[in-house]
Amino acid sequence: MSKYNINLEQNGRIFPLWIMQNFKKFILPKINIVEGQDPCNEKREEGLTLYQQFIGQYLNYESPFKDILIYHGVGSGKTNTAINIYNILFNYTPEWNIFLLIKASLHDDPWLKDLNRWMKKDNFEKRFANIYFIHYDSPFADRDFLEKIKKTDANNQSIFIIDEVHQFITNVYNNISSKKGKRAQVIYDYIQQEKRENINTRVILLSATPVVNDPFEFALIFNLLKPDIFPSSEAIFQQIFISSSNFASLNENTKNMFQRRILSLVSYYIGSTPDKFAEKILHYVKIPMEEYYEEIYNFYENIEEKIEKNMLKMFRGKVGDRPSSYSSYTRQACNFIFPYISDKVNGETRPRPSKYNIKDTEAELIDEGKNLKKKKELIKSNNNVLEYLKDIRIFINTFIEYLKNIKSKNDPEKSLTDDIKLFKNKYDENFENFIKSDEKKSKLFLAMYKSSPKFIRIIFNILLTKGTVLIYSNYVEMEGLQLLKVYLNFFGFISIDQDSEFNKDDLNINNKLKKDGYRFCEFHGGITKDIRKINKNIFNKSDNKYGQFCKIIMISSAGAEGINLHNVRQVHIMEPYWNEVRIEQVIGRALRFCQHKDLPMNERKVDIFRYNMIRNSKKITTDEKLENISREKNNLLLSFTEAVKEAAIDCELFKEHNMMGSKYKCFQFNEESLFEKPISNAYQLKLEYDQKNDNGLNAKDSNILRIKVRKIKAVKIIDDNSYSSEECYWLNDDTCIVYDFDLNYPVGKLSKDNNNNFILLENDIYIISEIIDIPNFKIYD
Repeated sequence: MSKYNINLEQNGRIFPLWIMQNFKKFILPKINIVEGQDPCNEKREEGLTLYQQFIGQYLNYESPFKDILIYHGVGSGKTNTAINIYNILFNYTPEWNIFLLIKASLHDDPWLKDLNRWMKKDNFEKRFANIYFIHYDSPFADRDFLEKIKKTDANNQSIFIIDEVHQFITNVYNNISSKKGKRAQVIYDYIQQEKRENINTRVILLSATPVVNDPFEFALIFNLLKPDIFPSSEAIFQQIFISSSNFASLNENTKNMFQRRILSLVSYYIGSTPDKFAEKILHYVKIPMEEYYEEIYNFYENIEEKIEKNMLKMFRGKVGDRPSSYSSYTRQACNFIFPYISDKVNGETRPRPSKYNIKDTEAELIDEGKNLKKKKELIKSNNNVLEYLKDIRIFINTFIEYLKNIKSKNDPEKSLTDDIKLFKNKYDENFENFIKSDEKKSKLFLAMYKSSPKFIRIIFNILLTKGTVLIYSNYVEMEGLQLLKVYLNFFGFISIDQDSEFNKDDLNINNKLKKDGYRFCEFHGGITKDIRKINKNIFNKSDNKYGQFCKIIMISSAGAEGINLHNVRQVHIMEPYWNEVRIEQVIGRALRFCQHKDLPMNERKVDIFRYNMIRNSKKITTDEKLENISREKNNLLLSFTEAVKEAAIDCELFKEHNMMGSKYKCFQFNEESLFEKPISNAYQLKLEYDQKNDNGLNAKDSNILRIKVRKIKAVKIIDDNSYSSEECYWLNDDTCIVYDFDLNYPVGKLSKDNNNNFILLENDIYIISEIIDIPNFKIYD
């Protein structure tokens, strides 16, 4: 067999076969699920997995390929995969500059921790000295990066490793599209230029979710791995690769070209296989507004429409799509509306940051509880912020007193407890039937429902699970978690910080306390890191699997990343977000690898509730608008990510794991083109020529056919006098094509004699006379 190398722009159509033939030892075995056997009790072997070993060998020093997007799911060990690549390359030559671009929060854990654990111990100090850390979320990231570049040995080869690359690329995209800030773009441009000038420069990108907002982020990623493989203009990229005939998606006419151009650049692994996860059950809850609620909602909608008209005039029709521009008044009003308590405190007089000359960015910091330290600094430096916070506190306290007053006047036979009993017993836990019924309900329930049907629905759903609960809201103050806590208090729940009987330092499941099963805690930027850590640890305790210590944990955007939760049985997404990736991140906090192992297998189910307020009229609400935007964007992104998975280098190798859930086809070129002499390229660099180069999966003239094959034994002709050892293959009698027995790729053809019979070496041993010339590749043990 040939020892020549592989080059995608010359003989690239052989690439899928080259992978399958040379890396067959890394095929992931089928996972056998045995009924009644807990997959989470299996012992995980120490050391590298097959998929991690494969990436290291694919990128070894002798490989023609040097760059990769490691698109591996959560819990797959991406840091270890990257460290293993470095270990293998260092063993060949120690002369490297490793630029590790990460978020500051990932410096110690996982990176320092994993480097100390997984980096080879021989020459450890030298290996470590080659590494330069750059925090790309630092305000001085570009300056730090360029300074470290200057300090390195120019004779060494460079490797740029970017962790959570989707966040870095989002920053680059924002720099380019807004023309504001250059930090990320400076780093991006430098790496890209070095790739152009030095073919030995390597780029390794890590992410479980490589794109967040826009498919053009894929273009930015692949142009970093292989400069100029896609247009640098977003408009041109969209024109070529996005179709909007019915709904926006990857253009079917250019899908094949997109996939051909990313061959060799992506490894995809699902992460943890479905058998290790709890079952996810989705519930979309649409809640109709009542008359007063809709009246106040419309009041705020009219204000927003006037603001939007003014902005359109001011910015000449370009308002942008930042989350804050999506109707903050009505977004909040979809969660809660103040009742008419007095002329001063009612739905229409709710304090608004703009009345206090508070900027949008400052209002976001306050409302979304992003950073406690920055919030305190803002309060100190701006008296208006202090006044605003005082006034919203007055509104909340007035509302609490309003509810207490109603509670005191309740019919003794009609309390919230009676409402719950009625809902559970008479209406069989069906909230729609319960709320529509003429059955008398407590005055307190009706008052609370009038101000927030959404909060009531959340709480009534919580009361149906014996397990623990995660609640997410984009808002911490006012209409978010702050007012939800007021509702929870009236239903008998209490913060773990306010329960005088509860001792965080002395948790004993045998100590029965009054509020067991009725405590909540918080995890967001509005509280200190120490308290967040304590709250998370209490919530995650095995003894808390049924919520004895803490039933509910409430998080905001600051909790959407970096928190793993155990044994969660319900997730409540209070409001939609303009970006589905955020919501998937939140859900992912509760659906982690074997994080339900404390529960019996039949209880490993997570109910996901997604809430939308709707109007009785046909006009959509901001909840619905955001949900639609998010869904459309997500469907567009999915059309690209599915294409990326099909074109991944290891699609055939890892399919037993990756396709346990949904099945898809792995990219291959048309069979007949593999027998051409010489074999053709995978793509041409110039797009205008490459559009005529369609071939393989998703090409316009390609078809996928099921064929009948039979098992044979055969040998390959090595030269005129010798043959390879016999092996098992599959044979298609109609085409004479022989296929690999394990991975089903074509390896060659049989010849026939003058009588139209296959030529045999001896009894039932066939001869493969025409062999597809697949280059050999050396794997280092």
